Amino acid sequence: MSTLTVQTPDASCGSCQAHITEAAEALPGVEAVVVDLDRRVTTVTYDDAQLGADRIEAALADAGYPTTPIDA
Repeated sequence: MSTLTVQTPDASCGSCQAHITEAAEALPGVEAVVVDLDRRVTTVTYDDAQLGADRIEAALADAGYPTTPIDA
């Protein structure tokens, strides 16, 4: 399992949270999605044998929520 944590700056409400979760969960290999609206951060846990982080980010962008990397 791998975890992707990114800024989702356009996520500001419960509807946004639902759209982000739905978009990520539609991908094969996604195990969990947590959207923190206060911090505007999304964390996706996924099986990296089935899916890459780039596909998750693309799915979120396609749903209208482009991501921004979080500086380590």
